[in-house]
Parts: sequence; C-alpha cells; structure tokens
Amino acid sequence: MSKILVIEDQFTLLDSILEMLNLKGYYVQGALTGKIALEVLKTFDPDIILSDIKLPDYNGIDLMNVIKSDKKHADVHFVMMTAQNPEQVFRLSMNSGAEDFLIKPFKSEELFEALEIQVNKIQQKKSKLDTIIELTQEFPSPILRVDFNLNIIYKNNDAASIFKNILFPFQWKKELNEINLKKNKKTFYWRHQDMYFRVFVLANFENKYYNIYLNNITELQHAYDSVDKKNALLYKQLTSLRNFNYMFSHDLRNPVLNCMQLLSLFSKNLLEDKTSKELFVMLEETSSNLIHALDDLATLLQAKEDFYIHTSQWNNLMEICEQVVSEMDLSDDLKQIIEFSFDTNSTIYFPDVSIKFIIREILKNSIEHIVPKSRVAPVIKFSLEENDQIIKLRIEDNGEGFDKEYYSTRSSGLYNKMNTQKGKKGLSLKIVSSIMESHDGTFEISSKLNEGTTVELIFSKELYEYEKNLLTLQHTHTY
Repeated sequence: MSKILVIEDQFTLLDSILEMLNLKGYYVQGALTGKIALEVLKTFDPDIILSDIKLPDYNGIDLMNVIKSDKKHADVHFVMMTAQNPEQVFRLSMNSGAEDFLIKPFKSEELFEALEIQVNKIQQKKSKLDTIIELTQEFPSPILRVDFNLNIIYKNNDAASIFKNILFPFQWKKELNEINLKKNKKTFYWRHQDMYFRVFVLANFENKYYNIYLNNITELQHAYDSVDKKNALLYKQLTSLRNFNYMFSHDLRNPVLNCMQLLSLFSKNLLEDKTSKELFVMLEETSSNLIHALDDLATLLQAKEDFYIHTSQWNNLMEICEQVVSEMDLSDDLKQIIEFSFDTNSTIYFPDVSIKFIIREILKNSIEHIVPKSRVAPVIKFSLEENDQIIKLRIEDNGEGFDKEYYSTRSSGLYNKMNTQKGKKGLSLKIVSSIMESHDGTFEISSKLNEGTTVELIFSKELYEYEKNLLTLQHTHTY
C-alpha cells in the first residue's frame, strides 16, 4: 500500500487524519512541524506528502521545495492543505510543484478522493518506468528521443555514431504515424547501409516525444545471407534430383500402367480357372502398390526440397482445409460429416502444396476407415489449440481405428499397416512426418480399435516469427 507523510501542526486534526488513513490501509507517519518532517524523511520514504500550508517553522510551499531538492524525494507527490484564500493558494501551490490541494475543513471522502488520484498517478508513472527499464535492458543501445515534429532532441553515444551523417530517417514517418493513444508502441525493421536494426518506438503523448530503441541484428541477417547462399547451391543439386525423380517415376509408371491394363484384359477375357484369376488379382494389387510407391517417392522428394529452399508462405488454416475438402470432390454425405471448430484467423507459415497434401492424406485415411452402417453417426472433426509457442491442428474420426500397440510404433510399421489395410493406399506417415520435421513441426497419431483415430499436427511459432522477421528485413531498403 502507498506510504503517506502527514504534516499538520494541530495535533487533534493530525491524529484524526492518521487514524482515517490507517483504517484505509495506508502506511502513514505524522509530523507536527517542518523540522520534525525532515527528520522523519531520513528514515521514511513516502509516495505522498499531505502538508499544511501554514506551519510553525515553515511555509508549506517552502518546505515542499526543500524536500524536493533532495534527489531521494524529488518525485514525491504533494497535496497541500489550507484554510486560506483557495484561489491564491491554488496558483502558488501548483506553480511550485504541488499535485493537488484541499480546503479546510474537508470531508473524509474529499481526502480519500484526492489521495486516490495521486496513487493512480504514481502507479501509472511506475508502470511507464518499468517499461523503460525493461526496454533499456532489451535494447541497451542505441537510444533516440524525437519530438512529434521528428526533430532529434536526444541521442546517446551509440545512436550518435549511427545518425552522425544523416537526419532523422524520413522513411520512419509512416511507422510513427500509425502510433496512437490506444496503441503507443510499435516495432519495425530498418536497414541502414550494411547494418540491420529492430526498432522499438514508445510514444509519450503527454510530453509529445518518441523514445526509440534500436537493436542491432546485423549478425542475424548475415547468418541468413549465408544460409541463403547455401540454399542456392542446394537448389542446384535438388534440381538434378528432381529431374531424376521425374524421369524415374514417369518412365517406370507408364509401363506399369500398361501392365495393369493388360492384366485386366486377360482377367476378363481369357482366364477361366479360379487359381489363375487369383494370381492375376495379386499381380494387379502389386502393380497398384508400385504406382502408389512412385507417387509417394515424388511427394517425399518434394518434402525434402521444401526443407532446403524457401517455398513457405502464410496460409490461413481454415481456408486451406476448406480448399482441400472442395478439391477432393466428395459426395454431399461425406461433406456433411466433416466439422470445423477453430478460429478462422489462425495462420501458419508453411508451403502451400505440402500442407494441402498433409491434410488431404489425413482426411482420405479418415474417410477410408469410416465404419459403414455403424450405430454411431460418423464424424471427422477439425479442431485447433494455440498458445505463444505452438499451433496444434487436431483431426479426429470415430472410424474403425486400429490397435497401435499391435503394430510397430515406428512410422514404417504404421506406414505398412495403413497401406495394406483393405488394399487401399491410406496415409503415408513417413512422408507426413518428413514434411512436418522439415519445418520444425511434429506429427503425432493415436488410435483405438473400433473407437477411431486422432492425428495432431504441431507447428512451432518460434520458427514462424524468425522467418517473418527475416522476410521483413528482406523487403527493407538501404536509406
């Protein structure tokens, strides 16, 4: 609670004020004279001093000037009390640095209201001071102070070395114009010559100036440039790999498709006995699995390529999910069992093609494992959890599920399980895991036989912020 020193030469009134303030929860001390007050202040550090104007040994305003001249008490708030001409006392008190004054005799409500106003002012001041201390620790240098006409009125040594040969960057005007009373802070990025800075601005509307803190992130940008050069080299290598992948999958895929067509023709027109037909069915399934493997190979190589080159972009999760559903050409009945229950504004920094592939594969698997004619209405539910560190997209179904412990807990075991059940392709966990890991994400799956399957895609926000900052820097210009 706030500490208050009361200076009043009438003992009865002093005792009464001290008792009222004690009951209100304030920590108080009292003094009958100015001399006693100065002695009390050697061991007591009040937030507010409530002082009479007329004291036996001091004029209250003179006493205020003496107390405020001590650096220890320079910021203490004075509320003056007087029975004299209020207009004259008001001007004199305010011009000398008092915060408020009370006219004797006053009611307890008037006293409490006056003190509460000062308590709120002190708390606001402390809050601003804490913010400045915090910012100074985060941005120890350089620091500028600029008035609202964009004239530099203060710069420390580090800031002076940067702004030695240039005036205030006119390119900052747009950023500063976006600051208002509701939002008095702003962060942006600035490139000057061969240096890169994160700039934090805190506006003081009362005194009409900006405090501007610059954090030098040049080393971070140079590290990014180095990574960019390596990416360019890797891109050349990946281009060759991609060409090989295309030739391999294209040249091998066509003969396999031809074989499947011939097998189908033989099965319909030439085969009579049961054993031969079973053999041809096995050949058809093997050929089909080979086609799926080629498709998976192409997707896996694309995921690896996404890891090495910057193909990410900001994607709205709701829009991506709705696009996938519409592109899958599902029946109206299937569309009705798909539910979305998350914020439409949630976004992730991820390759468009990759996130669509992941959601499509998970959705296909959920649809393939719906239990026909089940007593429970089938449902596939998309939900979202989000905090400062991660975004978690959860996709749940109440299909037939599987016994996860029965199969290998490694992705290969589950991959084989998914790809062999019912002879359908299912979800390639290896590919999904590879894509998620390439972007510092996590893929998790849980399932219970006859109860359904839950898939969780966990995206790291730290990587998004890092990428976002670097992208911002890339679009800045040298001034």
